[in-house]
Amino acid sequence: MDSPKKDDVVTMVDVLNDEKELDEATSAVLSGSDEKICTFSSGYIKRQALYSCLTCCPEAKDDPSKAIGICLACSLDCHDHHQLVELYTKRSFRCDCGLKYNSVACRLDASKKASLEASASSSATQINDLNKYNQNFSGTYCTCHRPYPDEEDTIEDEMIQCVVCEDWYHTRHLNTKVPDSSTYSEMICESCVAKNDFLLDYIGLAVEVVDLSQSSADTTLNITQSNDSILEESSPKRIKLSDEACTRPNNPLNDNTAKTLFFKDSWRTSLCQCEKCMKVYDEKKVQYLIDQEDTVLFYEEKGKNKPKTSSYDASLAALSSLDRVNQVDAITSYNRMKDKLFEFLQTFVVNNQIVTEEDVKRFFRTMKEGTDNQNVHQPHFCR
Repeated sequence: MDSPKKDDVVTMVDVLNDEKELDEATSAVLSGSDEKICTFSSGYIKRQALYSCLTCCPEAKDDPSKAIGICLACSLDCHDHHQLVELYTKRSFRCDCGLKYNSVACRLDASKKASLEASASSSATQINDLNKYNQNFSGTYCTCHRPYPDEEDTIEDEMIQCVVCEDWYHTRHLNTKVPDSSTYSEMICESCVAKNDFLLDYIGLAVEVVDLSQSSADTTLNITQSNDSILEESSPKRIKLSDEACTRPNNPLNDNTAKTLFFKDSWRTSLCQCEKCMKVYDEKKVQYLIDQEDTVLFYEEKGKNKPKTSSYDASLAALSSLDRVNQVDAITSYNRMKDKLFEFLQTFVVNNQIVTEEDVKRFFRTMKEGTDNQNVHQPHFCR
């Protein structure tokens, strides 16, 4: 643990700015979903924040098909204090809360009771039968089938989500060099490319990568210039759903070898939508690839643009509303708290101890009580 520096200047506005960044990151993932209304009655939501509850369905740890996926509102209201797996976002999913296995009754949507009764009276009726569950629902990811975060993994690595299977992969397990994140928009893993080989014809829309299976740099394809020419010649500016001639590229770079692909921005707009290609998408159940509103980027931008009053704006407004004397008092109290927090953390540094959540709660509890209890400066040992 690095020793904190007391001379470092941290203002109240600095704290509020940090909180603003956290608000924006949270809004990107969660504000596209409603935290108070269960999404069940809206059917299969195009994209939403989801959670898997292992408390209600412990069998999911061994068999993801027995998992339940719940919406943001149900995770907060119906499954509070349960063991939840955060799934980020998933497409075309309907909330399972109160409908499967040993899940608690949903407190937010009374219509689920009627759905359960209808399902019980008809063997042909299955609730949420279109939901799809992968290993993420059991808390494991990637081809290594490990949890995230993984306490046993000593290698620092990022994880990237495949836009087809929606599983997350360590960059080192993608069997290819990963380009800079600023150069591509979406990734499709090698397994999904193998199942949807028509994507290889669109390799001209992908960012150049180096095949790690090749032993010599001399054998690496340099496709940067070819990408541009193929994109210019074979990708129309606007593609309409019609019976017009197929615009799927006849790509000379396609050697029919499945590989992880990293696609550039707006690559989906170049997917052919002729009758023949649309049938391919239907057969492979990847119709969503031609839907621009399916992307995570669209969902995140929608969340960021959702009208709201951030805690940053509210805090600045509250500070500005105070008169000069009360503003000075507030800043003085903040600086006093900062000094005491420094002393508190310094003790952990000296004793080479980890600061736990309970330690932090104990610090603020003591601050609230207005005492200088000596125990607040004594870190407890983690076992």
